[in-house]
Amino acid sequence: MRAPAVVLFARSPEREAAAKRMRSGAPLFRAVVATWLRAARRHGAMPLIACAREDRDALAAIAPEIERGWIEQRGLSFGARVANAAEDAFARGHDAVILAAIDAPPHNLGRAFAALARGIAVVAPASDGGVNYLGITSVDRALLEDLTTQRCREHFAQLLIVETLTDIDSAHALDVARREKTWRALIAPSIASVDADTHPLRRATRTFHTRPPPIA
Repeated sequence: MRAPAVVLFARSPEREAAAKRMRSGAPLFRAVVATWLRAARRHGAMPLIACAREDRDALAAIAPEIERGWIEQRGLSFGARVANAAEDAFARGHDAVILAAIDAPPHNLGRAFAALARGIAVVAPASDGGVNYLGITSVDRALLEDLTTQRCREHFAQLLIVETLTDIDSAHALDVARREKTWRALIAPSIASVDADTHPLRRATRTFHTRPPPIA
């Protein structure tokens, strides 16, 4: 069997920011991608980016020194794409897989990989009841196609639940996330509290900054 994999579901940082109506958000999402790539390699895992073909060049330019593999997203729903990507990762021979997105940074990965090595699943809850990342040693399509933290609690006989974080899907969520220690390492204190897209009068005076990725 091969080392674990981290499957990172991603759009280009620019498309991610546009989809969430966060005009100045691309640098933050770029920093999150870089943080995941570096954290995966630091923990001996292979990063696999699951993306649309149109996003590959932009994502390949992030932390280009980090070796990574690619999975082309396929499926009519997001849940189907998650399940298909998980199956693709295991088909490559990985013994465990962490499934993550780029709206929250990596955290508690040492504990997560240690649990997976013992056959214990791992979930990192999002504050809205969703999942920031999920660590598994096999695929259950029904779970992955309708993934929530509560369904993970009900599904797994053994489950490690790590820190809950805000997933950034709006300017309001960004305001909340900046109060969380893990996020503060990525979000500079001077970041706009409300995104310029939703408050045009602030557009000319607010600037988005990011700090270097933290150690996960």
